[in-house]
Amino acid sequence: MCAAGLYEEQAPEENSTKSRDASDMSFNDLSSDLSRYYNRMADFAMNLLQRLDQVNEKHGSHFEARIGIHIGPIVAGVIGRRKFAYDVWGDTVNVASRMESTGRPGRIQVTERTYNLMRDHFAFEDRGLTYVKGKGDMKTFFLVGHKKLD
Repeated sequence: MCAAGLYEEQAPEENSTKSRDASDMSFNDLSSDLSRYYNRMADFAMNLLQRLDQVNEKHGSHFEARIGIHIGPIVAGVIGRRKFAYDVWGDTVNVASRMESTGRPGRIQVTERTYNLMRDHFAFEDRGLTYVKGKGDMKTFFLVGHKKLD
């Protein structure tokens, strides 16, 4: 759904909170330059698909993954009475989930907002309008890789 950072040691030390479970990883950093986190999120997604291809080749398996990314505000907090858990939720998480569920296997689908924030560093393929439950038609893109330097 949404991700940032590949390794624990890459996590920001100060002014940040982190949540992780089996399906998502998300960082909320209070710094003003967030583009480095967007880049990490995109790199993580691309590396995940590459590693999955390597696993399939090595073991003769046919696993597929769809990845969705949306960037925006989230609500985060600790929930639970007996077993506490840190969680994130809100419209951004829901839209990221919809990007995954309406995407295609082996592809990384992003929203127009995400495209606009990352287009200087990454190459995208325009997918056009995609119907998103609870949102209607949204312009979406597939992340295809790093932009080539001229």
